[in-house]
Amino acid sequence: TIAFLKEHGDVYIVRLPVHPALLAVDNKFYPRFNNFIDSLARQQNVPYFSFSDSCAKYSYVDGSHLATSSGALVSRELCRLIQNYRHRP
Repeated sequence: TIAFLKEHGDVYIVRLPVHPALLAVDNKFYPRFNNFIDSLARQQNVPYFSFSDSCAKYSYVDGSHLATSSGALVSRELCRLIQNYRHRP
């Protein structure tokens, strides 16, 4: 999938935030998920941005859907991360 998408433009892997209780379940079943995806991203030479360390600072409609205001915050933060990545030396 990554190789296919790279044919059409820039590719970024993003782990969006989820409610901390849902993240705890994720971590129980796959505790090394971030390490696995980071390794995959490095192999494919694409950046990986994870919001899993900042899940608690956002509001959710349910376990996996961000409230509108939090969605806007995540979008701005993701834009900042991408801009910093694209303009790195």
